[in-house]
Amino acid sequence: MESELKGLLEKNNNTKRCAHCDKELKENYFKVLENFLQVKFYTDPEGEDNMFCSEECVLKSLFVEEMTFGKEIGFKKGAD
Repeated sequence: MESELKGLLEKNNNTKRCAHCDKELKENYFKVLENFLQVKFYTDPEGEDNMFCSEECVLKSLFVEEMTFGKEIGFKKGAD
């Protein structure tokens, strides 16, 4: 309850926060500019769900991970 109240007060004070890790954004932030994602994935009218403190937070929020050939989830070697 206390953290929810703190979040509401900070939003009212116009504090911008990272959409992934909740770190306060100071001067710069990262934003996904791909049109499809902006229209279909990021829905906050103020754009606060598309503001990130780092490239790492953008990648984590989109579930981007490095893969190794032949070791992908659901991949069966020799399957067509």
